Amino acid sequence: QLGQKRQQILLDGCKNAPAESLERELSETISARDKAEALVSRLREELKLAESRSLDFLKQIEKQTLDREAALQDAKNKQRAAENALSHILRAQHSQSQSNSMASSKISRAAASVW
Repeated sequence: QLGQKRQQILLDGCKNAPAESLERELSETISARDKAEALVSRLREELKLAESRSLDFLKQIEKQTLDREAALQDAKNKQRAAENALSHILRAQHSQSQSNSMASSKISRAAASVW
């Protein structure tokens, strides 16, 4: 209702205003509207650009995350392979140690039987 009252006051004022004043007011109103439309258009373009940059940034972050996850998985695989190799070496050393102990024992017995 407040908007209707304001509109009525403006219309009443226009009825009594000289045509030149009304034309100037209309021209200013049209100019203000054109400026507002241009501003809205520019803001829409800026918003589109910002959205595009945001999407590009998110894609870049996603790619970096995937690359890091792949590198982490590769490192885990290499660690597992190294642990398996170390385990194999330790088993081989233990087996060699047992073989050396048995050989030493045989040598000792053989030497004892010779003396």
